[in-house]
Amino acid sequence: MAVEAGPLIRQVVMEKSAFELAVQRGLEEDTEVAFFMVGLIRKGIAYVYDVVEFDYKERTAVSIRSGTERKGRLVSMLPLGLQLIGNIHKHPSWIGPEPSWRDREMFLSYARGGGAHAFVIYTVEPLEARAYTVHGERVIEVGFEAREFNEDEELISFQLLVPINVRICVQKSTSLFELKALLSNRLCYEVEKQAYSLRLFSGGEELKGEADLLSARVLEGKPLRPVDVEVAWVPGLTYRLYVDEGATDEDIKAMLKGALGPNVRIIGA
Repeated sequence: MAVEAGPLIRQVVMEKSAFELAVQRGLEEDTEVAFFMVGLIRKGIAYVYDVVEFDYKERTAVSIRSGTERKGRLVSMLPLGLQLIGNIHKHPSWIGPEPSWRDREMFLSYARGGGAHAFVIYTVEPLEARAYTVHGERVIEVGFEAREFNEDEELISFQLLVPINVRICVQKSTSLFELKALLSNRLCYEVEKQAYSLRLFSGGEELKGEADLLSARVLEGKPLRPVDVEVAWVPGLTYRLYVDEGATDEDIKAMLKGALGPNVRIIGA
């Protein structure tokens, strides 16, 4: 008998000052107030580091709806590692921190879009907060805690510099507009191929094992090595392989034969 896995989020931990901001705004407004929650999910815990108030499209004492512009701008500004986890919003005291049918539909809508999400509902008089997530098309309650983060939970931030070398092969008559459209649609996939086995360096030293990232401000990433293969049977056609730094000519020949067939003739590998 198969055992059902538990939810991806078992607890929400919110930075104390972020929760206090939400509570203060709730005390100032008779209507509902709501905030996007910015953070990360790690080991079953959704950590919320910041909250950003909605640009309200609709707001009453018992309902709320966000505009789309602020959410889109916020998501586009998030650095790698952080995400829009969900939202936190206030309920009137007479309703309490229980999700309404509209809340449940909103939670399910987030979940159907993919990924794990968490939501917090709170009241200000009395002060009470509860957290929820979606598991198996059901809205379930999970743990909630508002506190200061310990040292291991605090964020660090650094830049990663990665040289990118992209091979492009298009028709001679391709316009600049078509090229930009191609890059917009496919460049991320090409970068993903190169960065599949990225080696990281700090101060010229490669980071391995349990490397300490606390002192890092700028890391350098060394992607896989590109190997361009011009074919003789189609003018202008160039294939590209990405190989480890230590790959030998024989390794590359074997990869080419595996991709193009065992009878391909290789010259000058």
